[in-house]
Amino acid sequence: MKDFVIDKFNASKKVFRFVQDVLPEMRNTEVFKLIRKEVIKVNGKKADSNHILKEGDKVSFFLADIHFKNKGKQDEKFQSVSAKLDVIFEDNDILVVNKPAGLLVHPDKKEFKNTLTEISKAYLYRKGEYKPNNFFAPSPTHRLDTNTSGLVVIAKNQTSLKNITQKFRDRETAKTYLALAFGKITNKILLTSFIDASENKENKVSVIDFKVLHVIPDKKEFLENNKTLCATLITPIKSATNCTLVEVDLWTGKKHQIRTHLQSNQNPLLGDNKYYTKASMSLSQMFDIKNYFLHSYKLQIEGYPLLKASVPKEFKKIVYDILKYEI
Repeated sequence: MKDFVIDKFNASKKVFRFVQDVLPEMRNTEVFKLIRKEVIKVNGKKADSNHILKEGDKVSFFLADIHFKNKGKQDEKFQSVSAKLDVIFEDNDILVVNKPAGLLVHPDKKEFKNTLTEISKAYLYRKGEYKPNNFFAPSPTHRLDTNTSGLVVIAKNQTSLKNITQKFRDRETAKTYLALAFGKITNKILLTSFIDASENKENKVSVIDFKVLHVIPDKKEFLENNKTLCATLITPIKSATNCTLVEVDLWTGKKHQIRTHLQSNQNPLLGDNKYYTKASMSLSQMFDIKNYFLHSYKLQIEGYPLLKASVPKEFKKIVYDILKYEI
């Protein structure tokens, strides 16, 4: 038998999720069975799988010690991971960082160490705010593509992870990007469509029923009346005949939304090797732009101050080289 007292990091987790974290090698069906058979109890009583745990709750596992893995080796791992971050904001619940372009947010099959998630864990581990064996790992509340730079919010505990993630889902946030787009955009436009986020063989999403609105509707009313549509507001800042620096407001947030909407409007991001036109690719090659410039530079979350991230030097340089404009 083993008891775990729920701390602030794990409060707000469902019983099922907490048991998964404690016993990661068990299949979901086995976890459900343990809870149903009362092998797992909360405060000495039978608990439902969806019961939300509170700080101070005692979760009892009536299992032999062999089931509980020793996670001590993870301490060594976080001593070897870089902890260098551009921290924009931090409190007891969240960590907001300025992610550089080229850095993965989550580990994948090719890279499992040099990622924003692992670096954030190492940063908080060295501050004494994260312990690898406490069954909660600091987690991003949203994502940015690898080559997109800018603001990412990391949750330090389960309650903030749940709350901030829900704010993104409920659109109680405002995300603003800077982007370098092909072609001349002279007026503010709203790009709308349905997006099929299931990627094809080229790992691209599909745009359906794409439209351009030149008269900008009220955001709240539009989203209320078009709950399944994706919408991207484009505001030109500085333009030339072949290129425009734009501010992008994401009214919704589907995978690759900015990139695929701009391509659909014949204004793909310069340097984008996935969503492009022949003309945009030609101009990108002319200026030797190998990766697109898209930067999440402002983020407003209800209950928090306006968050801003400085623009990368490479982004500033290419904008000045092409448009003779300083950002």
